[in-house]
Amino acid sequence: MRPDPRDVTGTYDLQQQVDEIGRIVAASPVPDGGLSWDHESRVVVVRLVGAVNGTSADVERLKHTVLAAADGFVVNFVSVRYSRAELQALADRLFSTMDRWGPSREGIGGGWDCDTNRVVIVIRRDSDETAQAWINAIEALHDPRIRFETYIPIPGARRRLR
Repeated sequence: MRPDPRDVTGTYDLQQQVDEIGRIVAASPVPDGGLSWDHESRVVVVRLVGAVNGTSADVERLKHTVLAAADGFVVNFVSVRYSRAELQALADRLFSTMDRWGPSREGIGGGWDCDTNRVVIVIRRDSDETAQAWINAIEALHDPRIRFETYIPIPGARRRLR
């Protein structure tokens, strides 16, 4: 394969292969829990909803097809509880309706996190009162698919573009 001249990272060919693995997983009847990869170690992690221990014929067929497409990659199959589609839909709903269930939009970010198989809401903690109001609002949702993290902004770390 000829390198893409716009490929400043040198991973274009690897990304094409990972994208193909993603297409295989997406076309499968097994619910997709997300895919990640590390170009240095050449490890691809395929997250699937349900057991990945050989008890499902659909999962075993998918694993076989993915492994055939993963030339030069180590592939780890991990069982997760929630699908990518479910968590992305939840994140979209949460972040589009924050003004209805949370104190304010300022200092809030996040989204679906493939590694933790959860929606993560990141809360700026420079005002303990506002941060606690957010924590209370998130906990009041009683949804195990949601977790939160807090951070303290570093003064001067944000630069404005001119």
